[in-house]
Amino acid sequence: VVDLGEAKTCRSVTLGYLIDTRVWIFPPERVDILVSRDNVNYEQVKSLSPQQVSEDAEVVNRLHFNFPGEKAQFIKLSVKNIIIPDWHFGNGHNGWFFADEICVN
Repeated sequence: VVDLGEAKTCRSVTLGYLIDTRVWIFPPERVDILVSRDNVNYEQVKSLSPQQVSEDAEVVNRLHFNFPGEKAQFIKLSVKNIIIPDWHFGNGHNGWFFADEICVN
C-alpha cells in the first residue's frame, strides 16, 4: 500500500519489475490497482495481465496503468504470481515477482 499523505487525484500508476527466468523471476499473472480514501474500503480501478515470456529472459519491464482521475490517499497493488510454465525447468512451482519502483501520477 502506498500512502500519499493526503487525498489526491490520481490518474496513473507505473510499476517497474524484473524478469529473470534463470532464477524463477517471472512477470505476474495479473496486477490489480485499488484506491481508497480511508485505507479500509478499496475500489479496483484497473487490472492488467502482462505478456508472459516463452523462453529465458533477463530484463526490467514496466506496466502502465491509466485510469480516470480518482481521488485517493491510498493506492494498493495486488499481484498474482504465475505458476512456472512447462517449458521451464522449474515448471509447476510458484514463480517469484520482484518489483523495483512504483510511480503514482
